[in-house]
Amino acid sequence: MKKMIALLLAALMVFALAACAANQTPADAQTEAPTQQTEAPAQSETEPEPASDEKEPVTLTMMIQANNANLTYYQRMIAAYEEQTGNKIDVLGIDNDNFDTVATSKFATGDIPDIFVHHNNSALANYDPSNNFYTLNDQSWVGELTDEAYKNALDDNGNLLGLPFGENSISGFYYNKTILADLTASGAVMGQVHIKHQYPHCWRCHHPIIFRATEQWFCSIAKFREDVYKAIDTVTWMPDWGHDRMKGMVRDRNDWCISRQRTWGVPIPAFYCKKCGTYHITDATIKAVSDLFRKEGSDAWYKYEAEQIIPAGEVCEKCGASEWTKDTDIMDVWFDSGSTHAAVLEERPELRFPADMYMEGGDQFRGWFQSSLLTSVASKGCAPYKSVLCHGWVVDEQGKQMHKSAGNGVEPSEIIKDYGADIIRLWVASSDYTVDVRAGKNIFKQLSEAYRKIRNTARFILGNLDGFDPNTDCVADDQLQDIDRWALAALDDLIVNTNAGYAVYDFNKVYHAVYNFCVVAMSNFYLDVTKDRLYCTNGTGRKAAQTAMYKILVALDKIIAPILCFTSQEIWDFLPKTEAMNKYVVFEDMPKAGQYAADDAFKAKWAQLIAVRDEVKKVLEQARADKQIGASLEASVTLYCNDAVYDLLNSIPMDELADLMIVSHVELVKGEGGAASAVEGLGVAAAHATGDKCERCWKYSADIGTHAAHPTLCARCAAVVEG
Repeated sequence: MKKMIALLLAALMVFALAACAANQTPADAQTEAPTQQTEAPAQSETEPEPASDEKEPVTLTMMIQANNANLTYYQRMIAAYEEQTGNKIDVLGIDNDNFDTVATSKFATGDIPDIFVHHNNSALANYDPSNNFYTLNDQSWVGELTDEAYKNALDDNGNLLGLPFGENSISGFYYNKTILADLTASGAVMGQVHIKHQYPHCWRCHHPIIFRATEQWFCSIAKFREDVYKAIDTVTWMPDWGHDRMKGMVRDRNDWCISRQRTWGVPIPAFYCKKCGTYHITDATIKAVSDLFRKEGSDAWYKYEAEQIIPAGEVCEKCGASEWTKDTDIMDVWFDSGSTHAAVLEERPELRFPADMYMEGGDQFRGWFQSSLLTSVASKGCAPYKSVLCHGWVVDEQGKQMHKSAGNGVEPSEIIKDYGADIIRLWVASSDYTVDVRAGKNIFKQLSEAYRKIRNTARFILGNLDGFDPNTDCVADDQLQDIDRWALAALDDLIVNTNAGYAVYDFNKVYHAVYNFCVVAMSNFYLDVTKDRLYCTNGTGRKAAQTAMYKILVALDKIIAPILCFTSQEIWDFLPKTEAMNKYVVFEDMPKAGQYAADDAFKAKWAQLIAVRDEVKKVLEQARADKQIGASLEASVTLYCNDAVYDLLNSIPMDELADLMIVSHVELVKGEGGAASAVEGLGVAAAHATGDKCERCWKYSADIGTHAAHPTLCARCAAVVEG
């Protein structure tokens, strides 16, 4: 840490140079720096000449550590000084990289400038053991070169001091009018225009603010930047661009100002000598303050006087005095919060260091993420977290920030009242939280439709599991139909995708995988195809469908539990249980992939079957438009196939193939015919099915009424009813 005067160099130069010109002769200026006189000067052997009212102009040399931009600014200030005094200043500005080399050379050759300004006291001591120099850090050089110490243009209350027009001070921004009136009276104002702008204004109350140069505490980042780079590489960043963003911010940061001028906060535990003003921080004072804060809290700093806190026997290292004042600054809140890894993780036995994750908004790359990283690397040599997750902000439906004054906020209680709490959780999961997330009533209304489809999928399965006992009714895998195996394979793919999403906190991926599974794979296909088996049969085929559905719903409910916590438990309460199942779904392990996985050949086969089904649906739609059929069960489909397509379709029993197409009859014919399709080697023709309609299963069949007791049912349905 270092204590330095910020942004005051130009003003300090003017006062310093004025004093040099007034107190030195040209010869003196070339040999030694001015110092305060503490003894009476020796009497001259000859009578001194009468003092002259006019001082001869002098030429002084100044060497300053500055870059080109700062040097230009200083030169303007010095030019104004030269015009007012008639004195001449020769300025040698040296940049940071070359300053040490040039300074060492000048001191070695005796070519020492009258004014020598550097940012580091200890470095200057290497150049000149006699301390014939002046620095920004050492405020005493101001008093040595001026008749009175430099006074800030603004006092601690923001009052403008030293006004040249009859007032000692003016408070706040009222001096604007006073200064303008004085300039106008002197004829120096050519015109005035009022402009409206936002900066510099307080972001909270929107009132204009005053920037005032003050002493600050700094922490040098440059000295351990490479260690920070290495720590950044060990962290998992989500999203990935967080790595480069953090590295770039650390690269562009040389110093960290860790002090703030506030009336609240954690105080900086520094003491100052009352006599010389030098700050005093030792291991003993730090421990004394630490012990006091641990016992009474940080407010104890304001409760006690400095002498009541600082250990007895402490003396100022500069002047030897032992009377003290306390620092009135507080810690930068980011330094404060950035130290929580030590105050929380290491102090609580149930926690551990480093943290598994830090999670906050995107602005924390310059805030909490960075301050925690810097303090941890500086004190422990490693990052305080294993991973960092960054999220965006919640904005309204138009992408604007929400403010109470704008009236565009969304109350969670209103959403919960209309849609339930799970809708808010689903909204979070469905959003790409790495960017700003929009929220509004229309968005929640649309999302409620997606939620309803997920819920209705579970509801349909639960309804068809009525009376199903998984302990006794589950069938073996070899008794499942091909489409049941396909559904379980689709479940396995869902498990793979959702586990991958949860592993990297990509809840958006989880949401879309679940939604597509429920809507596309289940509702639009599998559950639609199996309705006939579920409603109209009562044998192994029905139990096979129930077995597959049961396994699907158990796994699906576990998958959605972290997001739809209330809905998942509601489903779990109605699910038939085995002895190994917990009462609460959140205590279950997430399903593991591989149990229902299918090989590539099986997946390719069913991809081809679904493609054939899609082509059949197109022909059925045209037949419906031509008034040939109404519902699809009124149709009979003829499929014209080449050898490959014929072998594919013929591998499935015709009744299962008819169920797959949701028609009453399917006929396979080798050769060309029907409407051309997107499936190579396939033609499709549709006609109204022959026979009568069974009033139970709605299929058309020639065996309606073959059972005397059930004249309106097909033979299959009659057997089930009798069964």
